[in-house]
Amino acid sequence: MFLMLRSRALPIVLLVFSSLWMAATVLPLFYSLLFPNHDIQRIVRALEGRETLPESWAPLAEQIVNQAGHLRRAIQVSVYWQVEANYNIKKSHKTRKTQISYLAWFERRTKPALLIITRREVDGSELYFDIDEGEPLSLIRFYLLPLLVLAFSVYWFRRKPSLPHEEHAPGT
Repeated sequence: MFLMLRSRALPIVLLVFSSLWMAATVLPLFYSLLFPNHDIQRIVRALEGRETLPESWAPLAEQIVNQAGHLRRAIQVSVYWQVEANYNIKKSHKTRKTQISYLAWFERRTKPALLIITRREVDGSELYFDIDEGEPLSLIRFYLLPLLVLAFSVYWFRRKPSLPHEEHAPGT
């Protein structure tokens, strides 16, 4: 009995950890879809040509539009948040970073690109934005690895344990 419980313990532990890993991958995306960041949405609408940005943000969007054309379609595929606090004797700083990635199609490009928009807020007042391009295939690794581990752990947990072979002595 104890050996059978121990043999089931590893699949259960793997199932719990893989479920948590998958939840940590997907739940932030759902949260950001329900409660979107309005500043980043304004930048996306400006890339689509539907909104004008404030003077300090406009060069960022104009550079992208001049290179790749207007954004035709954008699908949010991932999100990342980071809060960082630096404590010094003279002055402390708190930085909030939000990074949202979109699978994006532009007018002058034939293939989709991974559009990464980063918003940094320092001390609750200073805003900085950055727009980068990533490789769309990196999303496969980001989502597929936890999904494969979860699928394997479910398979391993549901698999029927093999019965131990009992050795019979001849004539008994």
